[in-house]
Amino acid sequence: MNTTPSVNPSPLMFFLLLFVISIPFWVIGAVAENVAKMLPINLPVSALMFVCPITAALLLVRNANTPNGLKKLLKRSFDYKRIKNKIWYVPIILLMPAVMVLSYGIMRLLELPLPAPHIPFGAIPIFFLIFFISAIGEEIGWSGYVTDIYRKDTDGRVIFGKGLAAFIHNGHYHHVTIKIYQDGMIDCWELVDLVGFKEKVRRGAVSKCPNHSRATPLPKHSI
Repeated sequence: MNTTPSVNPSPLMFFLLLFVISIPFWVIGAVAENVAKMLPINLPVSALMFVCPITAALLLVRNANTPNGLKKLLKRSFDYKRIKNKIWYVPIILLMPAVMVLSYGIMRLLELPLPAPHIPFGAIPIFFLIFFISAIGEEIGWSGYVTDIYRKDTDGRVIFGKGLAAFIHNGHYHHVTIKIYQDGMIDCWELVDLVGFKEKVRRGAVSKCPNHSRATPLPKHSI
């Protein structure tokens, strides 16, 4: 049974590289105010920094020499198939517009000074495309690389995985995310193979839910 501790690539390199890549945008925005006027909408030069997270992530994945690493990372932008229950698209798409409409309605009720609403419907598809592209740049870096589940093997190879919510019994029950990697290893507070994981499940060290109650660990964890 392999119980070698898992070693995740430190996000520190990502943050440092992101900081370095962002410096030119800060400098240009500070010393060349007229550059912002060249943008098609009223935004500072720093708004173009959406390219920084994806750039840092791609550079680090490339440096890791992971087979198809760049392709896998970019594909994370369109991994909609991971959302099994399509009902989640309702809050994903409608939550922010609902909050904005609610905020506007509350401000009207409070009789706060508001500008007359001006909605350029013809420009909505263009702005959607612009913000969608910028969102890809942000999320591939932050969600796709920094917060994704992966570890670095002893030879430096990055191995991606998926998370599974479960409970670990170690004196008390702890609600955790078990990390299941592509090479068959499983991280449940220690890195084990399938045989070791089955043994943990048999001993009750790992369970789907203690006593079949999802609320069992909440009071104990709160205390």
